[in-house]
Amino acid sequence: MKKTKKRYHELKALKGKMRSEGQTTRTMADFLNIAPNTFSLKINGISEFTCSEIGAVCKFLGIKPEAIVKYFFPSMFREETRTDKGA
Repeated sequence: MKKTKKRYHELKALKGKMRSEGQTTRTMADFLNIAPNTFSLKINGISEFTCSEIGAVCKFLGIKPEAIVKYFFPSMFREETRTDKGA
């Protein structure tokens, strides 16, 4: 079996939010009308979410607009945090 290299960051905060809301990969995939494997690739950093998928997931999980960076762009969140500490 060929190992696929991650191109994006794994979305650990989003996984945690899903768990806290009682959602699974299958329920999220069904909601987005995509295969569970496709959702898994996206949340594990192999593939990326589209803008419309990000919006739908946020609405479904109750993620506020100001928290989108935390859940979908963790590397940007880390950079922002590092910059804030240096100021």
